Amino acid sequence: MQLSSLLLAVLPSVAMAATAYDAPAALKAVAKDPTNECKLPVSFHVINFAGKKNESSDLSEYHFKYRNTNTNLTTTCNWDTESKSTTPNGLTPRFACADSNVKFIWEGTKKRLTLVERVCPNTRGVPAYEVAGVAEIPLACGSSGCVSNQTDTLALFTSLNPVTDPTHRRDNVVRRHRARGVAWSYEI
Repeated sequence: MQLSSLLLAVLPSVAMAATAYDAPAALKAVAKDPTNECKLPVSFHVINFAGKKNESSDLSEYHFKYRNTNTNLTTTCNWDTESKSTTPNGLTPRFACADSNVKFIWEGTKKRLTLVERVCPNTRGVPAYEVAGVAEIPLACGSSGCVSNQTDTLALFTSLNPVTDPTHRRDNVVRRHRARGVAWSYEI
């Protein structure tokens, strides 16, 4: 009896996870091919979100761990008042995690954390798509700072789009800088 109740409780979340975003048919086919690195993730985890609060109503710094079991990616993310957005003017400010394929946006008044992960690398290894989702972070603040009352927050990716942030560069690509010499011609 309890097992059947558990299964019925899980079914809506499984159905929702399968339909959270709709990938183009060609991309679905690429993702099903085991010979390439394209994985279309369903969900992500925000682990141990904690921060410090100053006199203002928002956090003055925070940190958390991001985990995506579908793409096998785990990275740390942090922000403070000295952090710089990695996006150019005109785009919503995004801040990079230790792995630059993951970026985040904190909406302090709503206690929402939007996470964006770049996925499905092209033939040059540069991700062509990004998935995004929102995690609601329930914060409890005291004199020593703010912590989430959940150590592991699970959230769904709800959108899939081509990469719009033009700042992406692969960390492991070797770029060569060639200095050119100057030739002077003169008569003797």
